[in-house]
Amino acid sequence: MGNLYFHYKVESLFLIALLLAFATARAQKPQLSFALIGDASASEVIFSDDGHYMLSLYEDVSDFINGFILWDQSSGVPLYNFSLPDAKDPEAIFTTDSRYVLLNGKNEVQCWDIQQKKLVWSKSGMDHICRFRGNLVLLSGYRYGREILQLSNAATGDSLGVLPFSRNSMCNIEKPIISNTGAYLALRAKKGLENNVKDSLTIYETQSGSKLYTILISNEDDSYRFSANDRYLLCASLSGKVAILTAKTGDTAYTHTFPGGLKLATLSGNDSLLAVIQSEKYTSTAILHILNTTEDKVLESIPLEGSLYDICFCRSDSGVLVTMDTLKYFNRYKRTWHNVASWDDYQGTPIGPLSSNGHYYAVSLSSGSFQLIDADSLAVGQYYFCIPAPVMRTRFVDSTHFIVWNDRNIKGGTPEWLTNWGGGYSFRDQLVKWNAMTGNRQVLGTKNGISNGKITASFDGRYVLTGITENKKTIYDNRTGQQVSSFSTDPEYDYYNIIFSENGSTLFYLNISKERRLHLYRVQTRNVRTGKMTHSIPFEDCPNILGITEDGHYGLLSFGSDGNGTQEHKLIDLSTGKVLFSKEGLIFQATGSSMVAEDEEKSVFCHNTFYAVDQQQLQQFTIKNNEVKRGYRLPTYATTDNFYADKGWLTDKSGKYLLTQRDQHLYLWNGADGQLLDTMLFPGRLDQYRFSADGSFIFLLGNNMDSIVVCKWDLYQKTKLVKELENPLAYLGNNMVFNSLSISPSRRLAVCGSTDHFSLVYDLEAGKILYQLVMVGLSNYVFFDPNGQFECSRNIHDLIYYNQDDKIIKQENINTSYWVPDLVKKITHQK
Repeated sequence: MGNLYFHYKVESLFLIALLLAFATARAQKPQLSFALIGDASASEVIFSDDGHYMLSLYEDVSDFINGFILWDQSSGVPLYNFSLPDAKDPEAIFTTDSRYVLLNGKNEVQCWDIQQKKLVWSKSGMDHICRFRGNLVLLSGYRYGREILQLSNAATGDSLGVLPFSRNSMCNIEKPIISNTGAYLALRAKKGLENNVKDSLTIYETQSGSKLYTILISNEDDSYRFSANDRYLLCASLSGKVAILTAKTGDTAYTHTFPGGLKLATLSGNDSLLAVIQSEKYTSTAILHILNTTEDKVLESIPLEGSLYDICFCRSDSGVLVTMDTLKYFNRYKRTWHNVASWDDYQGTPIGPLSSNGHYYAVSLSSGSFQLIDADSLAVGQYYFCIPAPVMRTRFVDSTHFIVWNDRNIKGGTPEWLTNWGGGYSFRDQLVKWNAMTGNRQVLGTKNGISNGKITASFDGRYVLTGITENKKTIYDNRTGQQVSSFSTDPEYDYYNIIFSENGSTLFYLNISKERRLHLYRVQTRNVRTGKMTHSIPFEDCPNILGITEDGHYGLLSFGSDGNGTQEHKLIDLSTGKVLFSKEGLIFQATGSSMVAEDEEKSVFCHNTFYAVDQQQLQQFTIKNNEVKRGYRLPTYATTDNFYADKGWLTDKSGKYLLTQRDQHLYLWNGADGQLLDTMLFPGRLDQYRFSADGSFIFLLGNNMDSIVVCKWDLYQKTKLVKELENPLAYLGNNMVFNSLSISPSRRLAVCGSTDHFSLVYDLEAGKILYQLVMVGLSNYVFFDPNGQFECSRNIHDLIYYNQDDKIIKQENINTSYWVPDLVKKITHQK
């Protein structure tokens, strides 16, 4: 089958606004690719040499997920999404034959074959990637106590040697710079490649791999750039000096000094004109200077105001393009300014530099989208749209219904075209209840969705707390959809660490005075059914809430840290404020049947028992008769004392079983006496695991490259059924992380959310994925199954197209081939 995606046209210029793409999988089944991202911006656009593909880098600031989207340039169709959770400064390059894409994130380089849609090779420990000559790539990294520059074959990953430089001098190489024609390579080092120089720039010839020369850098903010034809290397310094060097020899061809520091410099196509930006560090004002290098004459000096990103000459050399809050063009003949493209309608600004493949400039918009500008006519060309979608979380509220919500607003603003789109799109906090068997939905809270406050759900999914107004918080019953209670917030305090007790009867939260200098802190509890405050305890030091017992009688808090990072933990009798237990150096992680990945949704209690790592061993603690008693201790291999290494430990609801995790190894213990019952090695990256409500099995969920790994660990039959499933998301190079998991009370279904903005419903009895859900605001949605069939809301139906072999299937052919009305009902009743 082909590729499924949404298509939306606005006044004939907006070709694609919302897209779902099904790409051919290894098993010749449709695979899904979304241009859905979170609170992200497109910071860079990379063109393939053949002009067929583009890669746009997005940086999601709210969910810490970076990645790349591979686009078909002519149609504007996003083909694949390479998500890189937690990647710092990700990089990507095309090989010169445009067949391979190399990605670098979290110090791991991956090479993907675009045509075969598969991972070819990967290498760890690399900091940067750069194209070299032909299909050679340069990998730089720190190994064996020194920096290495390794040449590799892009198709195989085989090493072909290293670039020559002093192996004895320690250096920190920044991202390599390849010249426009690929003839030269510039390597910038903080400590220098030669003779331990403080900062340097070394130029290599890519054809021979030989070093040409080294330039000493006077200031870390100095900028360097090759001319378009690679004849020259431009150097702009904060000292005010601009220099044009012959790229091959490093000889000085031209210099000019200005009274203030320089930020950027660029040459015209014929090398006769030079444009520089004079701007002091940490200022928002600048001056654009245009010089005739032949006559050493300043032709123009034009003041600029606002944040400046990049400059370049247009291909005709008739003027200079400047990216600020708008893309401006200065016509040097008419001496006039012209706004080529404005971002007022999109409530965003360009983020990254101008990119060019010789025919177009790519300029970033808001929400990960961007547009192309024709390099000759400067006409606004193709738009490439990403839909901003927060990461959704999921939880069953009963045997049939589950809730889907997000707790982060999109900060980048809402594009006007998306706001006015049929059905609307809300970036507010959203809470929707879905019937897993029919696909029917109910928007909870106000008719426009719950807003003005972070959503906190109880562990059983029944209750949810949110702020409808700034001065009021409301609790809803998700089973009935009705308001349970509400309470007015204290305008003098902020609210943090809000959690429900295990049975959903009590709220526990931290208040911090808005006047921070007063150092006023207090923890409070409220009755969920009435909203009335039941306890309020003041503290001189700021506590962090770890958990509350099911009966709401005891609370566990942590306080500060000493110079060694050791926290003090205290168990408080909430009725009296008395400290019953105090201990330093413990490490707590989420436990109890409510354990989830998010820090704000955890409980350390299972009834009146809690666990903590004490001197590298997991220790059981039990509250009895207002005293804390130590229980058994587990061996050091059972868990880790690294708080961020894994998810730690988990008990079933009754406390009969205790499950601990260390990396991919899991250990099942008797909760009463700490005896080891069973072990398991999970075949992949483990994201989530839960006990069923009756404690009869554990469901484990993770990822193994582009496959989903699931395991049903039957504790009664003592069996472990592991399955590796084809990922319906089918992002090429998918690094999706499952961020939530919930099992229905009937033990038949599981629902999970992911960092890729999808919810997945899994049949625990049949051992298969039933369908996937994508929410686009509160009003629009799409259901789709692993076979490529879909059902969607009315407003979206007319926007759906299919792409097969890069050809769009006509709208009238979709209904008979792919659209299945009442898809969810048919799936759930086909057993």
